[in-house]
Amino acid sequence: MQTSYYKLLVFVALALALFALYCALTIGLSVDENYHHTNGALRYLYLSNLGKFDAYDWQNNRYYPGLYDTIHYFLAKLIDNFVNIKYVVKIKHFINYSFASLGVLGLFFLNRKIFNKEIAILSCILTFLNPFFFGHMGTNPKDPIIFTALIWTIYFFVKYIENLDKPRLKYLILMSVSIGFGTGIRLTFVALLLPLVLIWIYVVFQKKIKFISISRDLVFGSIIIVLLTIITWPHIHDGNYELIFQVIKKSSTWLIPIKHGILNGSFYEIQNTPRTYILEIFLFRIPIYFSLLIIFSYIAIFLQKIFYIEKLNSNFINIFYLLNLILFFPITTMIITKTNLYDNTRLILFTMPFFATIASIGLFFILTKFKELNYLYKSFSFIILFFLILSIYRFISLTPYQYTYTNYLSSPIFSKAQNKFEHDYWYASYEELLKKIKEKYGELDASKLKIRTCDNHHASHKFYFKSILKTKQAEAEEAEYVIMTDRNLRYRKMNCLQLFKGEDIVSVKRLGLTLSTLRKIQSEDAREYMSPKWLEQFKK
Repeated sequence: MQTSYYKLLVFVALALALFALYCALTIGLSVDENYHHTNGALRYLYLSNLGKFDAYDWQNNRYYPGLYDTIHYFLAKLIDNFVNIKYVVKIKHFINYSFASLGVLGLFFLNRKIFNKEIAILSCILTFLNPFFFGHMGTNPKDPIIFTALIWTIYFFVKYIENLDKPRLKYLILMSVSIGFGTGIRLTFVALLLPLVLIWIYVVFQKKIKFISISRDLVFGSIIIVLLTIITWPHIHDGNYELIFQVIKKSSTWLIPIKHGILNGSFYEIQNTPRTYILEIFLFRIPIYFSLLIIFSYIAIFLQKIFYIEKLNSNFINIFYLLNLILFFPITTMIITKTNLYDNTRLILFTMPFFATIASIGLFFILTKFKELNYLYKSFSFIILFFLILSIYRFISLTPYQYTYTNYLSSPIFSKAQNKFEHDYWYASYEELLKKIKEKYGELDASKLKIRTCDNHHASHKFYFKSILKTKQAEAEEAEYVIMTDRNLRYRKMNCLQLFKGEDIVSVKRLGLTLSTLRKIQSEDAREYMSPKWLEQFKK
């Protein structure tokens, strides 16, 4: 690939990174952010008081080691000393975005090392163009950060393996820190490392590394990992190690307080997630061009002569196989164990940049071998280009709510997918909605509106009621209006948009699809879904 083309690709990647930053700073607070911010504050108070703060147990935070939450809170607190408090949400999103971007940077370094710089930059571009990874960069304090930990673990693992018979302490430390960062976020992160362990065992035996040397690495690395995992986890500081096994046991059956999910228009019980879940997500939510590029990559690699590709060296093929091992191991495990899955791609978000890498291999072949391809494969390339253009149009039109994306197989008209999936399950459009309410009624009159949220009562809602409308949510009995997204009701096979019939007074829409809205309450029967008693009913 010519230098000028590579420079163009770098420019595109940087432009997308800046666009992602813009979206991160303009999107509203997501439903999980306040939870993790509060969790981080409690862990920070515990550490800063040298363990003399004992009010750290809160909700279900005992199941989270809380390392990133604590780091995030500390950084937000530090930045807040220099920035006006009104920008607190923007600060949180900037920190999340920075850590997620660090993961994309790691992807570039890894792919440059194991493939080439062209595939490296293309993988970054396709990662940014993935609407779900892109849309979660600012608002998600868990899943993109897990990817960051994983990609740097793999990168330093590769460097460590290369230097097994050389001085390798630097890479051992960096790899261990990366692993500890991951396990410090989610303990089950360690399960993602099994393919690396198998590779490590193979290389150790192949290179005939002395047992005593490897033993020292294991002990030293384990100490770093354990310390990072437990340092912000006060619940086990008193010796409650049984909690570790409880976390592992709950990892695949974790049940959020929502009984049903929706998948392409069909409801399912989250605790009985269909084995086809991931396949259907790829089929109906991932951009079509992205999936086609993945298919193209596999065909191109296994049918090299057809694509006029010089015979790929064995190293390239081996790396490609290892990449697939790392990628499909967790996915296969989730399918076999029937892991509880919800929120569309969120729980498999860490796999998206790896899929982007595979897709980038196919795109690289197209860009470098297009002139040599016959009519059939050129036609296939134009089909990919066609869907790429369509996807980018929808991608930009959804700004800054790219995570609500559904592809053209789900529905050629985006608004027709309203009841096929949850779109604003993150509630991030509430900030825009409440600003629209304030603009429509004026600050004084808006503060007098008796508004309540449907079914969901989270701190993010309270924050915007207080900061934008200068009021608080009305009690369920006196509420005259309801705000809602298309998130599923907690114990019914329907969402609030279906429950509360009536005219939308103020709405946030993208491409005709309603993300959130304000409606006048017309039915007394629906008020129960605004009552705090929903949890007791759910438990029953």
